[in-house]
Amino acid sequence: MKYLTVLGVIIAFVLGGLFGLTAGINLNPDATVRFVPNWGSVGDWVSGVGALLAVVVAIWLADTQRKDNAEKLNLKCAVKPVSDASMIFGGKDLVVELISSGNRPVRVSGAQIGAKGKEGGWTAHMAGPTGKGFPFTLNYGEHEEIRLSFRDVSDVLEHFNSQHNGNLSNARARVFSTLGHWEVDVSDTLLELKKLRDKLSNN
Repeated sequence: MKYLTVLGVIIAFVLGGLFGLTAGINLNPDATVRFVPNWGSVGDWVSGVGALLAVVVAIWLADTQRKDNAEKLNLKCAVKPVSDASMIFGGKDLVVELISSGNRPVRVSGAQIGAKGKEGGWTAHMAGPTGKGFPFTLNYGEHEEIRLSFRDVSDVLEHFNSQHNGNLSNARARVFSTLGHWEVDVSDTLLELKKLRDKLSNN
C-alpha cells in the first residue's frame, strides 16, 4: 500500500528531525538557544504508538477487504487449433482466455485488440465456442475464451498496418467489465499468426 509507505516515511522524517534537534541542543548548549522539546513519559509514548498502530492496522484491513471484494480477471493468450472441422487442415486461432479469480463476479462487457496506450482497435463481438455475446458474467473459477478466426486476425493486422505502420510490438488485448479493464500482450501470437498467414498466401 503506497499511502502507508508514504505515511511511514513522513513519520520517520518528523521523528528524525526532533531527535536531531534534541541531540544538537544537548551537544552544543553554548551555540544554540536552550530549548529541548518535552518528549513526555514512556507511558505517553507507548499509548501514542499503540494508537498509531491501531490506525495503520485498520487502514490495512479496510484496503485488504476492498481488494478482496474487487473484480479480478486473469488473461492468457495463445495460438490454438480452431474449434471447428477445419482443424484437420491445421487451422489456428488466436485465443484470449479469461479466468475469474476474485470473490466478486466479473461482468464482462466487451473486448478489443489495439496498441498499448491507444484508443480504438479491432472489437470482439462474441466469446466462447458457441458465440456467446457480450455482456456475460464469470463467477469465481469460471473461464471463457475469445477466439479470433483467420479472418479476424487479418482484420486486426489490417488495423495495425493502417494505424501503426504494421508495428505489432505494442499489441494488447483489452477486456472490459462494468468496473474496470485488463490487458494482455498479444504481440508474439499476432506475429506468429501473421507468419502463418503469409506462408499460406505464398503457397
